[in-house]
Amino acid sequence: MEGEYYHTKESVEEYVNLAKDVSGKQLIDKLNDYLEDDSALLEIGSGPGTDWKLLSDKHSVVGSDNSAEFLAH
Repeated sequence: MEGEYYHTKESVEEYVNLAKDVSGKQLIDKLNDYLEDDSALLEIGSGPGTDWKLLSDKHSVVGSDNSAEFLAH
């Protein structure tokens, strides 16, 4: 998974499918114990956006990624 893997629509779709059952929910639940609701967060390496969606339920989140294809997703 080097080079251009994350930069094509097909590879991003493949990654999203492979990671469909992967979530940071347990860690985010613990993080929420320490953060005030509506905290401003920057998620670095948002990938398919799974954790961004969980974080944005309680917080103001800006996602970032090195892949324009992931950002478009």
